[in-house]
This record gives sequence, structure tokens and C-alpha cells, in this order.
Amino acid sequence: MEKIKAPSLYRTKGFIHTLIKECEFALIYEKSDKNEVSQYKCYEVFKRKIKIECRINGKLIPAHLKLPGNEVFGQWAWSYYTLDKAIAKFSRI
Repeated sequence: MEKIKAPSLYRTKGFIHTLIKECEFALIYEKSDKNEVSQYKCYEVFKRKIKIECRINGKLIPAHLKLPGNEVFGQWAWSYYTLDKAIAKFSRI
């Protein structure tokens, strides 16, 4: 099976997620708002999960990386305020 490439950057709800590190089992993204006033930044670590290819209403949806939603944090995704703590979790996955 072909390896599904993680996006180097993606956006959700006003945040920018930039890929920091990845391996076969996990990923680390830096999450920031790029707002000059608050300058919010944290690191999200999550297990690599793949959504398989499927067909919806006749349209073929290719296999792709499953990104974590709010409801999975603490299960297969975690958020840290320091890169050191994120890397420590990444190493344990």
C-alpha cells in the first residue's frame, strides 16, 4: 500500500497547523493563530490514522490521513505547550 503523505500545512477554525515531525506511527504539528496580539502556539501530537478509499454519492474519495477532531484528544491525539513534551509523547507512540 502506498504511504499517505501528511500535509505540510493545513488550516482549521482560524489556526494554522505546520508539520514539525512525522514517522510511520505519529505526527507533530505546531498549531498557531499567527495573531500578532495573542501569538497562541501549541503542539499537537497524534497517531497516524488513514481513512480508506470510499465512494460517497458516486464520487470516489481517495485514501487520506485522518486529522483529529476535538473529541479524540486524550485518546489518539494530545496537545502540549512545549515542543519538548510533544517530542516525548511522539517518541512513546
